[in-house]
Amino acid sequence: MHKLTVIKKEDINQISIKKTGNPYNCWLIRLLYVIWIPLYFKKEIMTTLHDLKMSFPDYVELSLFLSHLALLAMFLLLLYNSELTAPYQQAIKVSTKSNLKICLYAEEPEEITAILRNEEG
Repeated sequence: MHKLTVIKKEDINQISIKKTGNPYNCWLIRLLYVIWIPLYFKKEIMTTLHDLKMSFPDYVELSLFLSHLALLAMFLLLLYNSELTAPYQQAIKVSTKSNLKICLYAEEPEEITAILRNEEG
């Protein structure tokens, strides 16, 4: 866990808003996941399930099936994580008189900058 940091408004030197990611890269990753995950499921997992019905040693096919399933679960989690962080494409960078630099990721950074600059939001 991070320590709580209290910054007085008069100690703030600069507040800036910067874009942190390229939205085209985000859509490219989504497209790759949407194409790759179903193809991987059909090719690897379904064929392994079909092979479990044959006369191969069960533990070999079962371990192969579980490794393919784990890889698929990992890519689904990566897709889920990228979808959670997708709205936060802008960062508020705050620098203080004591050379403390803070990055705040927000969906609507203008509201937070208005609060930090003593403006009405």
